[in-house]
Amino acid sequence: MEIGEHMVSAGPENGENIPKGGIKTRATRMPTTIEGRLPWADRFRRPNTNQLSDHYDKVIGKLFTTARERLLATAGVKEEMEWQGVPWRWTLVYRSPGDPTKALAYLAATIGKPQIAVPLTADMADGLPHDRLKKFVRDGVENGRRVGTVIWASWEIGSLSDLEAVLDLVKRKHHAFTRMN
Repeated sequence: MEIGEHMVSAGPENGENIPKGGIKTRATRMPTTIEGRLPWADRFRRPNTNQLSDHYDKVIGKLFTTARERLLATAGVKEEMEWQGVPWRWTLVYRSPGDPTKALAYLAATIGKPQIAVPLTADMADGLPHDRLKKFVRDGVENGRRVGTVIWASWEIGSLSDLEAVLDLVKRKHHAFTRMN
């Protein structure tokens, strides 16, 4: 178990987990490796892409698969699995030639719901039609963490409409930098 993890082994009643401190929570379907870690959380064992989404229920798992398919359908985009450290761990990185932010998007298999991050330069963010973006996406861009000249906009994807809205932003970003080249 890593530092900062709060769950201890499953309790005797109905598969409940008992966190340190004694508060009970329902267990979710979390397949783990022999050592007890989620496959995407073990830095020293690269999981396959199916293992990244195995812990999701059917609906969320389908969102993860749809996100992968749609990101890969973007012209010139390649998918790579890379260790990104805590909190993302093993993450799918989508790269496109000419992207000034090093990656078009990141798809992280976080607990609960997948997370998509779209790094944007300040010029890209300023050039977005903010009035045409859904509030969900607009808030992610406006509240994105700024690191140097890059804004790290990110969202937890819990529905198909959330996914569609974020993928629209990815499409706009891709169009913006391919038009410049």
